[in-house]
Amino acid sequence: LVWAAVGGRVAPLPAMAWFPYLRPGGSARFHRDHGAGLAVEVRPALLLLPPLLLLPWPGLAAWPVPAGVVALIPALVVPLVLGRRLGGHSGDSYGACVEWSESLGLLFIAAVLTAWAG
Repeated sequence: LVWAAVGGRVAPLPAMAWFPYLRPGGSARFHRDHGAGLAVEVRPALLLLPPLLLLPWPGLAAWPVPAGVVALIPALVVPLVLGRRLGGHSGDSYGACVEWSESLGLLFIAAVLTAWAG
């Protein structure tokens, strides 16, 4: 669950870094204009990686890397696909990146764990 939440909250960062903002008067423009860039903004999320990767997780001892890592895939793919489709992002699409990335991350985790338990 934590991996999906992290992936969802990280998803707007690539959207802001890779695509233009679509609405000149939109309220989310503040975040884009005052952000420090992807490399700086993602640092707090990177602090979560060591504990998430290294802590013993019951039932996943045989898995070489926690299954939740797959939850980060939608955090990159959703902003990319949505940004290309819309020609950029707005506050609404930033929110959609969060929700879709988290939901897809949960589905990916469930698929990996189901296949692993097999």
